Amino acid sequence: MNIAILSNHVYPFHVGGSETVIKNVSENLTKKGHDVYVYGCDAFEDRNIGGVAISKCSINNLLDIIKKHEKIIVYSDSFLLLNHVLKCQSVLGKKVTLFPVGMNACLKDNNLRNLLLLNKNLINFICHSNHYDDAKFLVANDIQFKVIPNGVCFEEFSRIKTPFSKKDYYNLLCVANTFPKKGHEELLKVCDLVSKRKHIVLNICCHETKWQVGKNLQRILQAKSKNLNYKVNWHINLPRENLINQYYDNDIFVLCSLKEVAPVCILESCAAGLPWVSFNVGNVSEIPGGVKLDAKSKDINGYVVPDFEDISKVADQICDLLDDNVIMNRLSEEGIGYGNSVRWESIVDLYELYI
Repeated sequence: MNIAILSNHVYPFHVGGSETVIKNVSENLTKKGHDVYVYGCDAFEDRNIGGVAISKCSINNLLDIIKKHEKIIVYSDSFLLLNHVLKCQSVLGKKVTLFPVGMNACLKDNNLRNLLLLNKNLINFICHSNHYDDAKFLVANDIQFKVIPNGVCFEEFSRIKTPFSKKDYYNLLCVANTFPKKGHEELLKVCDLVSKRKHIVLNICCHETKWQVGKNLQRILQAKSKNLNYKVNWHINLPRENLINQYYDNDIFVLCSLKEVAPVCILESCAAGLPWVSFNVGNVSEIPGGVKLDAKSKDINGYVVPDFEDISKVADQICDLLDDNVIMNRLSEEGIGYGNSVRWESIVDLYELYI
């Protein structure tokens, strides 16, 4: 097949979940013999990585892209272009596959929502979870969709995790870009409470965002982290191999993100045998290898709104886990088992069948 994947953000892939999904889906489809082209709004030049052709897309060349490819996949974070894609599709009558992850932003736009409903027979819908707004919208409108989970790359996560034991200090890891609502402020508060009971180092892995809001937030967070009573290491734009090493070198993974769909970072934590603690967001309740904690409330957009008691519960859970090597090692084994069951190499077969 000749396949085009349209997205806002593409290469070079960083620690963002959307980019990781597109990378693995496109490269594994290429390995299966398909011609795959990824078009991104932020692609500055044409290139070929892992056998995947990368080019820039915009409103101006969208119709030509859709015309010349046999199969069209629209990744969710391209909702900025989605209404234009659907208009082109209406003209051409060509079926597209839509990953509507994060589509809650689109659903507030009446015109876009109506376009989706109008063109529903020309769309194959894929969701990563039944728990998110995209799936709920499709169910409410009696639209069929396929749930395909996110995964991990077998070649990247094949090492054996060293069994846990008591230490003088512990390394905590968070892999999340500095976007609003990714929970970095809550993470620093959690670690402040943990540091009163344990000697810790917090490692935050992210990429250097070009988005001004993200840039400003990263600058504020880095400045704030210099004045804490525990050490914070910022690992920015790590090469992929170094990022994977972080999963193996740390003692516990902490995700305080306030809204997720199917967080790849937790799956990768599982695959490395690194126990995790997270707010109950997205589909984390379905994932073994860690502990999910409910927050008391959610705002009108579905974001978790943790209070001090919720923050304290996360800190308590981290300390309790670090005190119990038996549970830590059990969670590690459970996570590895789950990671082995959601390998991209097999998950991409589902995409191949459905598109």
